[in-house]
Amino acid sequence: MPTINSTLSLGKRALLAHQGAMGLGADNVANVNTPGYARKIADLRSAPGIRNALGAFGGGVDLLGAHGERDMFIERQVRSALGEAGRGQTSHQMLRMIEEVFGELSSVGLSNAFDRFWNAWHDLSNDPSSMTSRNALLGTSINLTRKFHDIDRQLNDQAERINEQITVKASRVNAITQELVRINEDLSRLNGEAPELVDRCSLLLDELTGLTGATYRFEDNGTVSVFLDGAAMVMDFDRQIIGVERDDNGNCSLVLSDAGNRSLNVATGEIGGLFEVRDETLAELRQRLDELAATLAREVNSVHLTGYGLNGSTGIDFFDPETTGISDIAINYRIANDASLIAASSDGSPGDNRIALLIAELENRAVLSDGSETIGEAYGSIATWLGVRVANAEIENEGAQLALYQAESWREAVSGVSLDEEMAKLIASQLAFNASAKLISMADSMLEQVLALVR
Repeated sequence: MPTINSTLSLGKRALLAHQGAMGLGADNVANVNTPGYARKIADLRSAPGIRNALGAFGGGVDLLGAHGERDMFIERQVRSALGEAGRGQTSHQMLRMIEEVFGELSSVGLSNAFDRFWNAWHDLSNDPSSMTSRNALLGTSINLTRKFHDIDRQLNDQAERINEQITVKASRVNAITQELVRINEDLSRLNGEAPELVDRCSLLLDELTGLTGATYRFEDNGTVSVFLDGAAMVMDFDRQIIGVERDDNGNCSLVLSDAGNRSLNVATGEIGGLFEVRDETLAELRQRLDELAATLAREVNSVHLTGYGLNGSTGIDFFDPETTGISDIAINYRIANDASLIAASSDGSPGDNRIALLIAELENRAVLSDGSETIGEAYGSIATWLGVRVANAEIENEGAQLALYQAESWREAVSGVSLDEEMAKLIASQLAFNASAKLISMADSMLEQVLALVR
């Protein structure tokens, strides 16, 4: 049967165990708003008892340690959602910024510049011998080319902004993997028994998957391995360093510096969203605009070459014949210096307006998309296409954010700190602590009485 000393030992164990449980509860309350913190659960176990001829008697309770309350399945759901939410939000933000480049909701948009350009040719056809109309047409045409150049510059700025963000985020990924290696070293030394390190590791994995959509696994020794595009970014105490390279166009790409600069493809996360906008939307948008500008220059020049200016000049291009797109479209330098060279006549007579009319009618000629769209319709198609991409990106982003919210709600239900629940546990631990103290006091009183009998 239990002795007084074993009862004292049992009380001491219980006192220390419930004191530790109260400390964990206080830590949970203190970290209720700490990012990445998972509520700590006390691992209380019944201590080995005493077995003798009279039977088995309990040995009390031990506090073996503590662990963070996490559901690994939900953790993976959250990080998968973080990757998609990072890609969706980044894509939507960048597309909105690109959409604003066109300024179609104001009077300075490209469509307004086109309208003024065609109207200026109509005005010239109404008075083909007028220098005033020619000067007005020249000014309007220069404004149109400047609008193309403005769009080109702003698209270049957007591309450079994306490249800068990719570079910054790649640097952040390197910092995260470096810290994960340090955490792996500590977790390996402690055999994974360090809840605060696990919390920090979890927070870093959240950020890393949000940036890149990387995958991961926890090893038996408590360390974490991280993988991206088939490469082990972190394994044990080693990591891969991401480098950034620029091509001839100034666009950056990611490489693995420690793997012979092997190309690294990131398709999701914030970085994946940046690559998607730059290499798909921005590239196609520029291709469409370049085709629009080159077609405009080619079609106007083909008619203008056959016409005559006020001084009888002919065979002169209106736009620079070397025009390839929005970056280099320009008015022929000869016409820019002398508006009288603008052709309106088809036979050289000052009063003839047939060339001016033919150019004005280009507004309604289907010269793009295999002869199915006019220049104005083609530009409208570009604006519509971009608007649809922005709208779809917004819908995808909202869906991704909702999925992330739901996943984080599930994680919060498992790992989050409930103040009401923690206070209830604290009260229970306090009552158990007080009871253990009373048990020790009672055993001590019994021991004094036994000693008094001996004396």
